[in-house]
Amino acid sequence: QAITREKTLFREQLPELLTRLAGQWGLFNDGRVVSVHASSQEAYARGVAEYGLDDPFLVTLVEEQVVTTYGSYSLQLGLLYAP
Repeated sequence: QAITREKTLFREQLPELLTRLAGQWGLFNDGRVVSVHASSQEAYARGVAEYGLDDPFLVTLVEEQVVTTYGSYSLQLGLLYAP
């Protein structure tokens, strides 16, 4: 599944990402950092604007232990709202 792949790629890059982006919300697509934001809402809205609901993306806080992740599936399931 595409979201699982995005999460795996994120975890593989996490040590390096922590040196540059710790404490920030990142928008990730195809294993790369697309943009960095102060809030999950900003990152998620950017992901929806950039990729819509057809292309999977990952929004997550860059920290030692990943606590919260959102993917494009969250909007489809009605778990999140993006303007």
